[in-house]
This record gives sequence, C-alpha cells and structure tokens, in this order.
Amino acid sequence: INSTSAGSLFTFNNADGTYSVTGAINHNGGTGVVVDAPSSGAVTFSGASKVFNSGTGPAISMAGSGTLSFTGGGLDIDTTTDTAFRATGGTVIVTGANNRIDTTTGQILNLSGVTAGTGGINFASLTATGTVTDNAILLSNLTGDAFSGGTVNIGGTSGAANDGIKVSTGTAAINFGATTIGAAGSNAIELLNSGSAVTFGTMNLSGGGGSTVVIDGSTGPVTLGLGTITATGAANHAVS
Repeated sequence: INSTSAGSLFTFNNADGTYSVTGAINHNGGTGVVVDAPSSGAVTFSGASKVFNSGTGPAISMAGSGTLSFTGGGLDIDTTTDTAFRATGGTVIVTGANNRIDTTTGQILNLSGVTAGTGGINFASLTATGTVTDNAILLSNLTGDAFSGGTVNIGGTSGAANDGIKVSTGTAAINFGATTIGAAGSNAIELLNSGSAVTFGTMNLSGGGGSTVVIDGSTGPVTLGLGTITATGAANHAVS
C-alpha cells in the first residue's frame, strides 16, 4: 500500500470485528491509523514494512477497548510536531525487530491506561531531535506484558511540568537501552507511584527545571545504568 493521502489512511469507527492488513505500507500524508473509542475489535498490521510518515499530524491513535497489533517488525513512525503514537485504551502489541519512532518536536509516545498484550511492546529506538513541548515519553498505568523502548534520544523538553521520560502507576516491566536526554523543562526521568520494574542502560542526562532523576512513591525496583547524570541548580539533585 502506497499512500500520500492528507487524510487518515486507516480509520476504524465503531469497529467490533477482526481486521488484518498483511501487506507492506508506505504512507506519507495524514494520520496513519485511527481507532476510535467505541471500537472493541482486533486490528493487526503484519507486513514486513510499515512506514507511517504523518508530517505535522499524529501517526497512530488508539482509543478503543480492543487490540491494536503491529507484528513482524519494520514499524517506522515519523512525525514533526504532533504525538507520533498515542494509545489511551485497550491492548497494544508491537513485536519484531527494527521498530522505531522519530519526531522533531512532537511527543514520541503516550501510552495511558493501556495493556501491553502478548509479546509486549518493543521498539529498537525512540527519538526526538528537538525540544518537545510535552512529556516526550509518557507511560501511565501501563499493565500487562513488558515494554522495551530500545535506544532513547531526546533533545529536551519545555514546560515546567514536562519530563523526558515519565512513568506513573502501572505494573508492566519497562526497559530502556542507552538513554540520552537534553535539558528538560521538569525532570529528565520521573518515576511516580509506579509498581513497574524499570531498567535503563547507559545514561547521559542533562539537568532541567527540577532534579534530573526523580523516584517518588514507586515500589518497583529501579536500575540506572552507568553514565553521566547532571543536576542543574543548587536546589536540584542528580537523583532524588
């Protein structure tokens, strides 16, 4: 499937069936996939190559109570200023190799109230080259199977409440590889009331408006890799 449509390539409204897209996708236009809130069905994209370049709009939007799956690897999501992958309900599965998200200043990933299905949610890399005006990566109340974010590069965030990576509540195991985050509006990393086991690889974290790494009310084990964690300002801490 080759598309340059300015509209959504795949839209699922009130979809309660089973849907399977098996071919390769190369989309350069508007939103790639939209699943609306009333949808309770299962949608699977299983082609070896799935490219969604949505420009200034969101690429993937999942609000349904069913399941959205990207299997077989080769998921390549690119946006400039909007959220690349947003899911606020249901079950999400991303499996296989070479899955990646790249934005300029758009939020990379927002998984809120989502269950990671069998096989988990797996990315090789998550990147924002510029300063994101939101939490660059938000994992809120993520449950189910494990999440793997791969190599993370975030230019920075702006706004007093916005972190590079924020993990709140939830119980799914979370793993990031080598993690580089520029100056953050708030914290480079915040783990808030989380029950997840969270692991980071090598770290290169600049300071921000708050302490660089904040662990607040979380009960799951946290592993921070070797590297450099810089605190900015006399009142802030590298790890608190």
